[in-house]
Amino acid sequence: MKVKQYRKRPLEVEAIQFDGSEESANFIIEWTNGEIYSSLDPFKPYHRFVLLMDTLSGRQTCYANDYVIKDCRNRIGFLSKSVFEHTYEEKKNE
Repeated sequence: MKVKQYRKRPLEVEAIQFDGSEESANFIIEWTNGEIYSSLDPFKPYHRFVLLMDTLSGRQTCYANDYVIKDCRNRIGFLSKSVFEHTYEEKKNE
């Protein structure tokens, strides 16, 4: 038995960073065709929003500075800023 090394295949996604504002939430909700929704963040004393998405494995939450991604099959997902920036790089115009 031998341990092998693997790398993730290139996958292009569209992405936008959520800033926690109502304006950002509304833009992203429209961009995802209403597949997600927003709510006031109950843990912030000032008016910050979170994005929510119900999935088969439960409700997912996107906080300010997290990224919303859409893959080539139009599947939506949330990634923390650190995971997104470690995994993806901006595609340069060719």
